[in-house]
Amino acid sequence: MEAKGDYLDELVACLFSCWCSTSRAVSSVSGENEAGKFVMTIQDMRVDTVTALSELIETEDRLGANNYAPLGVVLCRGEGVWVWDIEGKRYLDCLAAYSAVNQGHCHPRIREAMVVQARRLTLTSRAFRNDQLALLYDDLARLTGAHKILPMNSGAEAVETAIKIVRKWGYELRGVPEDKAEILVCANNFHGRTIAIVGFSTDSQRRKGFGPFADGFRTIPFGDFGAFAAAITPNTVAFLVEPIQGEAGVIIPPPGYFAKVRRFCSEHNERYDRTDFARNSRRGRSHGVVVTRRCGRGRWSRPPPSDGYRTRCPGR
Repeated sequence: MEAKGDYLDELVACLFSCWCSTSRAVSSVSGENEAGKFVMTIQDMRVDTVTALSELIETEDRLGANNYAPLGVVLCRGEGVWVWDIEGKRYLDCLAAYSAVNQGHCHPRIREAMVVQARRLTLTSRAFRNDQLALLYDDLARLTGAHKILPMNSGAEAVETAIKIVRKWGYELRGVPEDKAEILVCANNFHGRTIAIVGFSTDSQRRKGFGPFADGFRTIPFGDFGAFAAAITPNTVAFLVEPIQGEAGVIIPPPGYFAKVRRFCSEHNERYDRTDFARNSRRGRSHGVVVTRRCGRGRWSRPPPSDGYRTRCPGR
């Protein structure tokens, strides 16, 4: 088995060297680490002079799906708030990287934590437990006041899961007739690009060509408490809303709006689900964590936690 491992190491080294010699410049590739195993150290990787900016852009446009319209800049390196393109030009990155990982580029503490964990254990199936998940849950619960947490890979998945949670809650705990649950959403919303989510979008560009869409969503004006209260029915199970709408511009609701919504939900036993984590530079878009809050007065499917988190709802 050891010989087989050495052979694979040599094969990887050979393939990597061939790839680098044809299209990349690598400052150093080391042979063995302290454990005697092959390891590659890439200090600086940059596109060589043969591969022009226009070629990279043309190849990306030709082979990549046309779902974004990026600027004509090809980045290859980043540090903190700065990024560099393949021609050596430096830019101030006002997006701070991307989405929920907007802590900047190559943060030394984050990078070190990634390296340390990758050396110990890279991934486990949820069929097993690991020594980090419980710690993550504990930190998130203390930060958000959540009583249950379900990590997701993307904001759209988080919203989809929230939809499933509130519907099931409505059927099993509220007594809503099967397949009759309704979720209130706001005009000009943006919660992702899945079929269910674009189905309750009011942006024709998001919807065109993707129907038919799922039922069970009612659209109301953003920031209009009267419209919200009037839209509530016995089958309403949740209100899905962005604290600040980002995709439609930067739209902020009137002062006191969410406090009124919170009180109304508590009084009428509705769930209030805010997509309140930044997904990119536009505030209010959803992050890949579903944080459920027991904000209504419905029964628990199991005994409530005794740590006090269950009462920490928005607006309280």
